[in-house]
Amino acid sequence: MNIVSKKFMKVALTALPVILMTASTPPLAYAAPPTQQAIQPNFKLGMNFLWDKGNAQKLESSFQRMQAMGIKTARTDFEWRDVEKVKGVYNWGKLDKLVELAHQHNVELLPIVHYAPKWAVPRNVKKPEGVYELALSEESYDEYSDFLNAAIDRYGPKGNAPIEFTPIQNWQIWNEPNIKEFWYVESGYFKSWDMPKAADKFVDFMKVVTDGLGQRRDDITVVHAGLSKSDISYMWHLWDNDPSYGDRFDVMAVHSYFFNPQGGVRPVDSIDKDDKDYAPLGFIGSKDDHGYLQKIFNVKLFMDLKKTPKPVWVTEIGFMANETGSTSKNPWVIKEDKALSITAETLKYFQDHKQRLGIDRVYWFVLDDYNFPHDMGNFGVYRSNGSARSAIKNTLDAYTPE
Repeated sequence: MNIVSKKFMKVALTALPVILMTASTPPLAYAAPPTQQAIQPNFKLGMNFLWDKGNAQKLESSFQRMQAMGIKTARTDFEWRDVEKVKGVYNWGKLDKLVELAHQHNVELLPIVHYAPKWAVPRNVKKPEGVYELALSEESYDEYSDFLNAAIDRYGPKGNAPIEFTPIQNWQIWNEPNIKEFWYVESGYFKSWDMPKAADKFVDFMKVVTDGLGQRRDDITVVHAGLSKSDISYMWHLWDNDPSYGDRFDVMAVHSYFFNPQGGVRPVDSIDKDDKDYAPLGFIGSKDDHGYLQKIFNVKLFMDLKKTPKPVWVTEIGFMANETGSTSKNPWVIKEDKALSITAETLKYFQDHKQRLGIDRVYWFVLDDYNFPHDMGNFGVYRSNGSARSAIKNTLDAYTPE
C-alpha cells in the first residue's frame, strides 16, 4: 500500500490523544555504548543458531557455548520437510534430539516452523535463484496446520514426547513472508513476485493455522513470522485484508537489520525524513525505507492504532564482520572492531528504549558463521574456524547475567 488509506486515516485520527502524545515525542535519541560491566537488562537476550541435523556432536557444542554465555532462550528452525517427507508420515527423531539437548542445557527453544516438503508447494512454480521458500499451495495450509499441531502436542506445554524435555511455550509461524525469498508467490505474465498478493495469501494461511490450533491456543504463545525490517506497508496489507488480523497472534516479530544500501550499516540513531501522510499519525521517517532501527517504533504504533497492542520481539538482528571490512562483492561487511561498537550501541539502544519500542526479547543473529560466499555468512559470535569474536561475545555476555 503506497499511501495511507482514507479509511484508516479516519479511524486512526479518532485516537488523537494517543497520536499527539506519540508525535510530540522526539525521535529516539542515541545513547553511548555500555561498558562491559554488570548490566541489569530489561529485555531477554536470546540467540539464533543453525544446526546440522546429522551432527549431534556439533549440536551439543552449540548448546554448551550458549549455556556458557548465559543464553536461556534460542531460536532455530523446525523444518517441516525433515519430519514429513512423505505426506502423513512423521519422523521426529532429529527434532527429538534437538529438544532433548536444549533441555539438558537449560535453553528454552523458540522454533520457527517452516520449510515445507516438496509435496506442499505448487508443482508448476519453479523456485527462482535466490529464493529459499515458495509460498505453500493453498490446499497444503491444512497439512501445515496438522504438522504444527502435532509438534505442539509432542513438545508443547502438554506434550507427550518420549524424552526429557522443557515444554515449548512460544511457536513462530513461518519466516519473513514480506519478502520473496521466504514466501514466493508468482503473479502476472512475467511471473514476478507480487507483495500484495503474497500478503493476501499469508492472511489466508494464518486464518487456517490459528483456527486449527483450537484449544491449544490457550496454552501457547503464537509468535508472528519475523518481518524483514519494520515493514508497516506490508502490515497495512495484512490488516486491510483482515481487520481482525491482530487477533491471529500474540507477539509481533521483526528483523530490524539496518544495513546502509550504499554499504556498511547506518548509525544506530539515524532516521530519514518524515512522510507527510504518515507523520500526522505519529509514524517516524518515510513510508518506503524500513531499514532504520528506530522504525521498530512504527510497528508498535501501528498495532496500537489498530487497537491490538502486542509485544514486539526482535527475532533477528546482527552484522556481518571480518578483519578487513567491505569488499566490492560485499559492501555491507564491516570490520570486527566496528561490529563491536555497533553491537554495544544496539543493545544499549534497546535497553534505553524498551518501553517506547515495546520490546520484550531480542534474538541475536547468529551463534556461528555459516558458509556463504564473500563473507555473507559472517554474522557469527563464533567464526567458521570455531574461534570466538571475543569482544562481541563479551558484549553480549553482559546482557545475559546469571
